Amino acid sequence: MDAITDLDPKRHRAYCQIHAMTRAEERGLDLDAVDVATIEEAIEALRPAWLVRGQDRYWFNVRHRDVRCRVLYDARLVCIVTVVRDRRRG
Repeated sequence: MDAITDLDPKRHRAYCQIHAMTRAEERGLDLDAVDVATIEEAIEALRPAWLVRGQDRYWFNVRHRDVRCRVLYDARLVCIVTVVRDRRRG
């Protein structure tokens, strides 16, 4: 285990959210803490439809401010881990 995964879940979640916002900025996506929370809430609302036993991380296609992107979501931590622009879909 590394230093990040040894953290308590709340701290680990905060690091993941900061990482996601940093990556979004690096990739030219305008994503702030409110946007992250809104996307996480939308994903969680559909949790029964996508949850698979034994799997923690999932990729979701998201439209954010008219830009299509993909977010990597951690179901165990209940947070977005990273975000990338979906170049295939605009």
